Amino acid sequence: MKLPLIDLSSASAQVVTSALRKNGIIAVSGHGIDVGLIEKKQQCDECLFTLSNLEEYATNTVGGYFRSPSKNDTRRVWQVLPSSNFAPKGMPDFLLISLQLLDEYKKLFYKILGCIEEASQNLWSYADASTPVLRSWECFAKADIPNPPKFRVLEHCDSGLLTILPVPKEPGYQACIRRRWTSIFVEDFPPHTLLIHGGWALWDIARITPCMHRVRWTKNKRISSLFSTIIR
Repeated sequence: MKLPLIDLSSASAQVVTSALRKNGIIAVSGHGIDVGLIEKKQQCDECLFTLSNLEEYATNTVGGYFRSPSKNDTRRVWQVLPSSNFAPKGMPDFLLISLQLLDEYKKLFYKILGCIEEASQNLWSYADASTPVLRSWECFAKADIPNPPKFRVLEHCDSGLLTILPVPKEPGYQACIRRRWTSIFVEDFPPHTLLIHGGWALWDIARITPCMHRVRWTKNKRISSLFSTIIR
């Protein structure tokens, strides 16, 4: 099953809402985000996980660096919030670029919420009480892990309202669309297409289908960046 592409510069609110309700995930162009900024962030992320000093920024808070505590989850993560005020050593532009992109994603986040027909006052209050976060992920290559499991990331739905991310450059990302697992890969879409999918919080409030998704193991290391929200 191929995920249809929606041009946000011309699509009606009804089209966006219907697609999210039907599939749980949409691919969008015409989103208005500076593609140069997305590319700069991707370049920063490539450099980020080559640094040897990331452990210095390990933190129990939602900002900074952490590793997954699960032995079967090989992700390393760097998170940026609107209140973040530090960056990895040797990367002076990382924080500025991340905060700029976080602000762009936040505008798109509210635009999508505005498209949802059931966008009640309760939904807006819930959104305003959420903390936007930009996460940079690195998953190790299959060769780095002895006897790796079938999936890097097991099937799950996100807990927040919406998740926004560029279409993955590496194969392996799969979304369950109308009860069928569908691979979503950059070669199937125009450049700079974004994916937007709903989480459990959006289902609770507006009955928009949450997107079940997972990531299969591949031979290559995987680095990605996504926007999400932390429910306070």
